[in-house]
Amino acid sequence: MKLEDIIEYPYTAFHDGRDLPDIEFEQNAERIIKGVASDPRWSYQAGMEWNDARFNSYAEQIVEAVSSELLWSYEAGYRWKDERFNKYADRFVSRVAQDADMSYKAGRDWNDDRFYCFSDELIAAVQKDEETVSRALEHWDECRVVAISYPYLSPTIRRLQPEYKMIFAEFTTNIGGEQMQKMPLADFYNAAEAYEFAKQSKYKEMFFDNLVTCIEKGTVGKWAKHIIQYFRSNAKGAGNYRMLDKVLGEAA
Repeated sequence: MKLEDIIEYPYTAFHDGRDLPDIEFEQNAERIIKGVASDPRWSYQAGMEWNDARFNSYAEQIVEAVSSELLWSYEAGYRWKDERFNKYADRFVSRVAQDADMSYKAGRDWNDDRFYCFSDELIAAVQKDEETVSRALEHWDECRVVAISYPYLSPTIRRLQPEYKMIFAEFTTNIGGEQMQKMPLADFYNAAEAYEFAKQSKYKEMFFDNLVTCIEKGTVGKWAKHIIQYFRSNAKGAGNYRMLDKVLGEAA
């Protein structure tokens, strides 16, 4: 048997790819890559730890191995850095979305950019199994619960500034997805600021009642700005919050 035909054990190949000096690596690259690519687990680890030059040179073989298995495709989405995951994201997501449980785990663990970019595929996979949907509703964060409850809101959630995502979820919980879909994003940002005053003054229920009215009338922006202006101009202490019921009603 020729030396070049010998395939290293995956574990050994991974360590050689990570640790060997460049000259030795190049001399043994074919055997190392064959060894690593024979095992999805160690291919995944190469994506975690090999330097950019080595990973990029053999990314196709590494990614092919990783994406051949559900677990390591999920792990790549969870832990690989962006420049390695993003280029091959479709292949990993395609594999993960074959399984409801693994898609649930991606929805629980992947960062917002990765989840919302592929929320349609992941949510569709989760929804194939009622028990998995129940787990998602219990364990996903509030904004992702909104996404699985109202999938048509995912594009809007994707565009939200990060600090507004939980407020968006709270709004949706209180007035429903159909009403949220009608509200332009700029109006939502204004309403979210106005909501902070309503929460402080314990007028939460009245706020949402009037928000729905304004959504139907197309006056959310004007209404929210009226509330914001009032408090910026007049609120000096807690006593001024007693005026909010009048302000809310007048603005709506």
